[in-house]
Amino acid sequence: MKKHFIFLIATVLVLGISSVWAQADTEAIKAEMEALTKKQSDLVQQMEGVSKGQYDAMMEEYNQNKDKLDLLKAQFAELQAEGDKLQQAKSAYNTGNKSNKMGQYAEAIEAYDKAISLDPTISKAYIGKAYALKKLKRLNEAQTTYEKAIETDPTNSTAYLNLGMLHRDKEEFDKAILLCQKALEQDPSLAKAHYEIGSTYSKRKNYAKAVPAFREAVKIDPNYDRAYNALGVALTETAQYNNAITALQQAVAINPKSGDSYYRMAKALNAVGRYREAISAADNALMYSKRLLAANLEKGEAHAKLGDKTNAILAYQEAGKSRPLKKFADYQIEQLKK
Repeated sequence: MKKHFIFLIATVLVLGISSVWAQADTEAIKAEMEALTKKQSDLVQQMEGVSKGQYDAMMEEYNQNKDKLDLLKAQFAELQAEGDKLQQAKSAYNTGNKSNKMGQYAEAIEAYDKAISLDPTISKAYIGKAYALKKLKRLNEAQTTYEKAIETDPTNSTAYLNLGMLHRDKEEFDKAILLCQKALEQDPSLAKAHYEIGSTYSKRKNYAKAVPAFREAVKIDPNYDRAYNALGVALTETAQYNNAITALQQAVAINPKSGDSYYRMAKALNAVGRYREAISAADNALMYSKRLLAANLEKGEAHAKLGDKTNAILAYQEAGKSRPLKKFADYQIEQLKK
């Protein structure tokens, strides 16, 4: 699944296009210079043995061509220098990406700043810098930098999306949803934007609105296991248990080692009375995520519903090894012992 930090796997499109344009202009000027140089050489040869009037006319043309040639040489040198700057900017941008991947965020910021100083139009460099700033918990600076990326390129869907995620993390949910919608205006095929809208609604406990957003995400990207998992959670929260089970089954079909998806499935299976399947799902959750002790709660509930108090107590005892779960697990054990 293509996740987070989409900018790291994107090609340097803006830089590439700028380089192509610069190269095309350079080649056109070079060709014109070569044509003028040949014309000058031909004029010199033609001047031999001609009348004074013809000579003067040819000399005037020669001088005009010389002025054009000098101007073209200056333009050619300027374009070559600009091309060098673009290449340096591209190199600095790539260095920033590598530093981000290695978790060297201060170094990444330095590299992106260099790229931006060489070419202030590189929207992706602002995005990379903002990502590094966010990792360093410099959220206000990250926000400003994402906004600069959008100012530089108002069509950059990644900038809108990442800024939306930042606002979501700051619990500014309305702004987050609006920005994700802006991202979709630029790129309707951006499954992650739908996923983030659903996640934002889920954080607000508005699962009814989260469900259609997650459905859109998996419609666009049928291999989006995290979106199927989140859809299963939202469907469970809205008591659509059978649909939740279907979504979670799809999640584990894509990612068979997703302990969280098996755990969520166990909850939904318990809710519809499919207790033996719930036990199996809980066992899978624990096999792939040994620290997911909450799965023991579902396992304990399923055993209790099946009348197997011994295994129910054992499951709740395992759950009780987690401090946040201990009080509830102990209560369930007390009830089973009565």
